[in-house]
Amino acid sequence: MSKTSRAPTLFVREATGLVRELGPFSVFTYTFTDIVSSGINYFVPKFPSIHPGADPFVSIAIAAIPAILGAIAITMVLSAMPRAGGHYTIFTRTLDPSIGNLFGGIVGWVLGFACVAWFLYLSPIFLGTTFVIAGDILKWGWLVDVGITMSEELWAIFAVGFVLFVIFTLIDMLGSRWMKWSINIMFIIYMVGALLAIGLLVMNTPTSAATAWDKAWGTGAYNQIVSESTALNWSKAPFSWDAVHGSLATSFWAFVGFEFVAPLGSEIREPKKSMFWGSIVATIFIAVWYLIIAGSLYRAYGMDFISRYDHVYYNAPDSFWETSIMPKTEPSLPLFAASLSTNSAIQLTTSIGISFGVINAIPSCQAFASRTIFAMGFDRYLPEGLTSVGRIFRGPKWAALVTGIAGFIGIYFFYKEVWIGVWNMTAMESMLYLFTGFAALSIPFKRPDIWEKGFKYTIAGIPLMAIIGALSMATTGLWMMLVALISMDLNSIIWTWVMLLIGALIYVGYSQKNRKMGIDISKLFYELPPE
Repeated sequence: MSKTSRAPTLFVREATGLVRELGPFSVFTYTFTDIVSSGINYFVPKFPSIHPGADPFVSIAIAAIPAILGAIAITMVLSAMPRAGGHYTIFTRTLDPSIGNLFGGIVGWVLGFACVAWFLYLSPIFLGTTFVIAGDILKWGWLVDVGITMSEELWAIFAVGFVLFVIFTLIDMLGSRWMKWSINIMFIIYMVGALLAIGLLVMNTPTSAATAWDKAWGTGAYNQIVSESTALNWSKAPFSWDAVHGSLATSFWAFVGFEFVAPLGSEIREPKKSMFWGSIVATIFIAVWYLIIAGSLYRAYGMDFISRYDHVYYNAPDSFWETSIMPKTEPSLPLFAASLSTNSAIQLTTSIGISFGVINAIPSCQAFASRTIFAMGFDRYLPEGLTSVGRIFRGPKWAALVTGIAGFIGIYFFYKEVWIGVWNMTAMESMLYLFTGFAALSIPFKRPDIWEKGFKYTIAGIPLMAIIGALSMATTGLWMMLVALISMDLNSIIWTWVMLLIGALIYVGYSQKNRKMGIDISKLFYELPPE
């Protein structure tokens, strides 16, 4: 009795098993909480030390332009093909399978779990600042010490990171409904703290800020920072357009994430409406939000004091901090905002709220990465087990677990060298933006069947998607990629090279395997995956 072998179906199964849970508001909060995290809360208060001579307000305003163009491009593309996998699915179906697997897939997943690692590393630092503030208010020296340890010691960062890893990996495994509610709740908590911070900053000037600083930390604390910075040879850097351009990688980093909802295409209700509000409107709103925070922060304290504090924090010897009036506290938005009040409830609410804004980026990064490898598995370009979905809660359980573990391990690399991770992530983001622009440029002509399902607007007969794609490709992609590459050192370049090599080998290996199984690869990557 003979058996006739049949080629497997194109996809692992006829439906993804994912559920469309995210509406316009949830897509908005998803994008907002992923973007409004480390950039404005962690890096902008460090601008004078990172980029001497650059005005953060000007730098953010310039970086907002390519970010908004990129948000429009991904909105137009994803609205036409709302499927799991985001950039992976878009690139494989509209550009080339190799580009999709290498840049949309492997680069996308590495970017996603690196993002998880970054916020698992950063969250203990912000929580540590909250503990320092609380300890100072309560006059509990041990609590101040706990906060400092949490912010600086690897074992403490790993301990807090492990707790967060467990929580958010479980939430991702439970599906988009649980993720939606966790993000929305933490969004509200963040907004309370951030609005208090803005109010405190707007109501102060450098003169009143000096008085408030002494009231918050102790008489003479402000002048002690000024005197120590002078002793450490601090000098004011004059404004420079070259410095502004050099700072754009950091400012653009603050906008990274406007496309992070893309891999959740199969979980978005009303894709056109939701993506419009959740990507385009959200990015424009965030640009205004950033300018308000950066403008009010540097108006309240003046560029000089923030620059002096940064200089002291990074250069003063341990002997200074052992005898200083205030404890050693990393420069961040919670520190500068909470120091303008002596009301303990306002101080703690401000610091806790902003800390939740940083923590809240973890679930969106987690989902971005897990849905990317889920989609690759669905095309049989990674193990099929990654497409496993829970029977009750409909979350991608194994894809979520693999991503969470990789993110937890990645904490170590950020602890050892923050900037290698930051510049690598910025470069990887720019790769996604470059090819997203290419996809938007080519879809109306190469895949009109897809274009007709999205925004079919034209200008003088030219598809608007193609115009936006060309602009985004040149600015969000190529310009920002060059800015990031300028900042990368040899180690960063080597890590990126290794990642691309591994991605290429994975693509070649699975292509060969699928071909031997009898799968028509050209047909596979022409068909849109099921929802």
